[in-house]
Amino acid sequence: MANGERVYDGAAACGYGFALGQRFSIENDPTLRIYVCADRGAGPEYWVDIFWADAAAGWEWQQAVGSDGAVRLLP
Repeated sequence: MANGERVYDGAAACGYGFALGQRFSIENDPTLRIYVCADRGAGPEYWVDIFWADAAAGWEWQQAVGSDGAVRLLP
């Protein structure tokens, strides 16, 4: 990933509108995780993509969160 870490479940790739290292949560996230922008992607400026090793678990998570989930920035 852009920050040098290996990819892991819950790793976040973020658009360039977010600083690398920005912490955030996602509304309706059943895992209640705190995410960190650790990688970049080809999405829009304020886009995030969360990695799931198990695609079925990722799709289940997305159904709970929605494809346009609200991101809450954290200090």
